[in-house]
Amino acid sequence: NYASNWAASIDPSGGTVNRQNSVYSTAPDENPPYITKVITHSDTAITVYFSEEMDLPSLGTGTYIIDNNITVNTVWADSSFLKGVTLKFATPVQHGIVYHVTVTGVSDCPGNTIGSPNSMRFVLPDNPSENSLIINEVLFNPRTGGSDFVELYNNSSYYIDLSGWQISNYDMDLDTIKNPKLITEEQYVLFPGEYVLLTKDTANIKEEYPLSNSKAFLQMSSFPSYNDDEGTVVLISPEQNIHDRFDYNEDMHFPLLNNVEGVSLERIDFNRPTNDPTNWHSAAESVGFATPGYQNSQYQPANVADGKLIVEPEIFSPDNDGFNDVLNLTYQLDAPGYVGNINIYDPKGRLVRTLMANEYLSPEGTISWDGVTDNNEKAKIGIYIIVFEAFSENGKVLKIKEKCVLAARL
Repeated sequence: NYASNWAASIDPSGGTVNRQNSVYSTAPDENPPYITKVITHSDTAITVYFSEEMDLPSLGTGTYIIDNNITVNTVWADSSFLKGVTLKFATPVQHGIVYHVTVTGVSDCPGNTIGSPNSMRFVLPDNPSENSLIINEVLFNPRTGGSDFVELYNNSSYYIDLSGWQISNYDMDLDTIKNPKLITEEQYVLFPGEYVLLTKDTANIKEEYPLSNSKAFLQMSSFPSYNDDEGTVVLISPEQNIHDRFDYNEDMHFPLLNNVEGVSLERIDFNRPTNDPTNWHSAAESVGFATPGYQNSQYQPANVADGKLIVEPEIFSPDNDGFNDVLNLTYQLDAPGYVGNINIYDPKGRLVRTLMANEYLSPEGTISWDGVTDNNEKAKIGIYIIVFEAFSENGKVLKIKEKCVLAARL
């Protein structure tokens, strides 16, 4: 009476009356089952899911151990669904603590005992705060026949359940959300510091980007259609609030790339604004032009020192190889209310690039230079002078000069 022991006939006549079944096989199933996921229903109940249908009696007599002194007092399984078992606890689990459930002594229908993994983590999901879940990488112009993707990153200490979250487009003319798509109906908890890659075709992303972390992939049943030239990616919370938003444009790609098909835009710093155009850069060629499910090739967090303009790295090489491709300029002011300029000059004092012009500043921030001049040309190899000027509303003037070196491989 196991569903896994039945299959539709493949006989041309549609059946095999008084003959051997067309799908008959004497090859035994010798593959051990394993745990695929754990769903947390409440602080006293979880369901453990397996890779195949399990033997019902073994589910009832199996051993279920949970760490942190959590005792299982009820085991429930049903013949109508043999891929899971529900466990109830004598004492509730706590928020902020990661638990592990280990299963032994259970087997699948042919009698194969559970293999690896037979242990998996679970946690009570949290209510995330603002900026806890952020847009981290976007592929909006895939290669021919390829799929778009949006990567999210948990930039917090919260355990975020993605069920009920949506991603969408944005209608600029009507100033409203457009074409929202549900990320997942099932519980999917994103742990702190982890990535999740959203797409409609995970197989295509694996094929296009062999270095990707497919364990972080989540295939959506329906996905927004993002324009190849420009558009907006919106992340919507279960409460229908805009949690994050990224207005992208193909001009944000590294200008010296001849072809940007299949090249993702990567976020440089988690803590800089999502819609800061200088906080995004084309993924490096060395990683295959995208980093689905793992740390961005252009990731470079700011290192702020109080009262100084920090230049990182001092030597950079904007060749899109994933190593020091952009120059980060991080400032911190003593108070709000400053207006600032950042200009870059060559050794002869000629203006090469204006990064900021009379911009009203926050007390601290970061802006990046990709080595491209105001004429949209790659700057020459050499030393450059960075001049940061800030003027406060009460007349205070701050002027800082730093240098950097634009290098290239020989």
